[in-house]
Amino acid sequence: MDYKATPNFRPAVQNTRKLPVRSAWVRVEYESRGEDRGGADVSEEVDFYGLNTRFNVEINPGNFYPRAQIDVCNLSRQYRDYLTNYRRFQTPELRFIRLYAGYIQDGESRDNTPELFSGSVVFTSFTNPPDIWTCMEVLHRHQSAMSEQEWLVKGTVPRKNILEQAAARMGLKLDLQDTPPNNASNFQSSGDGKRLLRDLQLLCPGYAVFIRNGALTVYEKKRDQPGPGETVWVVREDTGLVGIPSAILPKGVDCDLILNPAILPGDWMKLESVHQPLASGLYRILRVRHHGELRGNDFFTSLETTRPVKG
Repeated sequence: MDYKATPNFRPAVQNTRKLPVRSAWVRVEYESRGEDRGGADVSEEVDFYGLNTRFNVEINPGNFYPRAQIDVCNLSRQYRDYLTNYRRFQTPELRFIRLYAGYIQDGESRDNTPELFSGSVVFTSFTNPPDIWTCMEVLHRHQSAMSEQEWLVKGTVPRKNILEQAAARMGLKLDLQDTPPNNASNFQSSGDGKRLLRDLQLLCPGYAVFIRNGALTVYEKKRDQPGPGETVWVVREDTGLVGIPSAILPKGVDCDLILNPAILPGDWMKLESVHQPLASGLYRILRVRHHGELRGNDFFTSLETTRPVKG
């Protein structure tokens, strides 16, 4: 396929192999109470900048909602207590945090570090001293995931209309890459946001339905070519590919790249590998995992892909 002559092809901005400075820190929305403020609650943002931070962010359509394991080393006792002063899955008491991680140029402001993940802390644990790691399980859009709801769409309506209503109920945009055909009768869902997403997948067999980048994303799994405006990442050694791709043909390939927060499940990958020439070709990205440690290994993005079946 000649991608240069293809109007649908939109080359994506990619990291080069010349790596600048790693940057990573966590920001927490902090509520404080003090006599100097008349005893009133005050919302503040506090950056845990300069502390060692490690992360494992997973965007997996099978899990519906993106989730992450974020660890910060040697937090003060005040913030350790704050991050554990709640009951699990009690939404009003959850702590909201943001993870910033990526590469910046030497001397560049840390404010240019991209936001890699945001969500609510649903569980916290600690390692033993001397270096005490605060280890947090974080779920993106936790309130939507756990809120109970009853929903019934009476009559026969197009599946697209149901998806539009579902996105609105969850406060999301609708990224409808492919439109499921035909109509559905008396669609109903009872339970939390995860149950709603499961019901939407059952409503649209053969389609992926999940949350990514603030949107309810829907695409046909068997489509073998990128559609208009879809992102195609050209992956090779000079655009961030690390090591040798693990070929699982004809299923797909797994590969590691230098951290690229912009890559999302549902995007396309055009692999051009000198070490796996038989595996080179077009793939749909199924799962994305961003991981690394500020004072450890480099920051990586690991991809799991599938090779579309033509015809």
